[in-house]
Amino acid sequence: MSRVIEAIVPPGGWHYMQDGVRIPPERADSFDDLLKKVLQFRINNRIPVGDVFNDVQSFVCKFPNQCHGTFNGVIHNDPPQGNKPRFIDRLIQWADELRTKGVNVDDGQKRQDRINVCKGCPRAKSWDGLCPACSSHLHEVLTLIKKGRLTDITLGCEVYGFDCDTAAMVHRSILPNDTTTPPDNCWMRQV
Repeated sequence: MSRVIEAIVPPGGWHYMQDGVRIPPERADSFDDLLKKVLQFRINNRIPVGDVFNDVQSFVCKFPNQCHGTFNGVIHNDPPQGNKPRFIDRLIQWADELRTKGVNVDDGQKRQDRINVCKGCPRAKSWDGLCPACSSHLHEVLTLIKKGRLTDITLGCEVYGFDCDTAAMVHRSILPNDTTTPPDNCWMRQV
């Protein structure tokens, strides 16, 4: 199932079309605001409420690159394996959580040493292009975390579910701290 990328405003602003009527007539402020206005429109006009969330999400996801799991308005079929989420979704979740923490980043020698280890790691995997809309969203979130610093290093850690370049720039205490055993040469073992 695709998910709306709330950081990207769709063409024409946040809106929904119901029976040829634009809801709201002006733009909504956010995806959540749009959901509230569609619900209120249906109640005020005695239209069965139905499933507002899925109706609005399906409408918004028709716009190109507007949702995770879509590309040019077509759902990108990259299903999770069993109960595990897709690799790109793990990275997005990690990045979104990191962004809400408001972390400081360090672009010094330690970062370069760490990223060099990741480049040689068999568990580091390129995430760019796995899902074009997802990759675009991840680039945006990581750029916000790194205060506008762009990178061409698009490696993710399959063990920890983080973007290697960004993880190399933040303090170890912020990174995942679980019982996962990283590869022998991993810098996560050494910090």
